Amino acid sequence: MGIALRNKPVSEMSMSELAYNDCYIKDRQAMYRDYDTDMSARDLIRAIYEARYKDMPTEFWEDDESFDEIMLDNLQYGVDTFEGIMAILYQQIWSKAEMREVLLKISEIYDITAFI
Repeated sequence: MGIALRNKPVSEMSMSELAYNDCYIKDRQAMYRDYDTDMSARDLIRAIYEARYKDMPTEFWEDDESFDEIMLDNLQYGVDTFEGIMAILYQQIWSKAEMREVLLKISEIYDITAFI
């Protein structure tokens, strides 16, 4: 199928298209979306923590810079802990969102399917 980058509403995307477009950048923030959700990566991770009743410092909930530092620090825990898994998920969302934006810009100049 190849890379299916799209700039159209999620409701008009197939599951295959959504797989390449679920993470994106909006107002300089990494965002996650699916058919029911459209929120910042930070808010998604915070919502998951909140659902699990995790005790986190106030800064985690209120300050984006502190949140980012906590997530970066939690990468040291790897896949053996909830904190490590959430840090990996956060990293994957923002890196995928940034990569999508780069590929969209490149696709305006080149046929990126030629590189696949």
